[in-house]
Amino acid sequence: MDSSLWITIVGSIASLVGMGVSLHQANSAWDSSRKARAAMITVQLAGVAERLKAAQNHIRAIAPEKVGQRGVKPALVVDELRQEFDSALSSLSTTGPARSAREMLRNAQSSLNTYNASLGGEANQDEWQKLQSYVQDAMSDLSAKATNLGEENE
Repeated sequence: MDSSLWITIVGSIASLVGMGVSLHQANSAWDSSRKARAAMITVQLAGVAERLKAAQNHIRAIAPEKVGQRGVKPALVVDELRQEFDSALSSLSTTGPARSAREMLRNAQSSLNTYNASLGGEANQDEWQKLQSYVQDAMSDLSAKATNLGEENE
């Protein structure tokens, strides 16, 4: 064999090794990107769940037994709740792990509107309880999904 054949063989082997290293690095970059996306979604879900705790406090502030008390301004609290729901809904994707929590929050918005309409007369205890339940379920769902994504990401 002459030297040019050896150089060609060595060059081909070096190219194949380089290609293998490149594929490995590309795969590692892909995995890192996937893990980073999952970590961002985990943080986002946990953040929304944490912010919904303020909504729970507002819901308690407009309980049927508290609405008639002196100094309670349910209209202001309802407006704050609407803002919190809007903020949470705008942070959650319509697809993926947050889909069920979005549905619960949409139901909570509906219950809030029904409850708010009842505040002119006898406050609707059932709608208030539904509202509280929907928000609690959304928080639980978001926390569970955040935990599961975090564990899968490890």
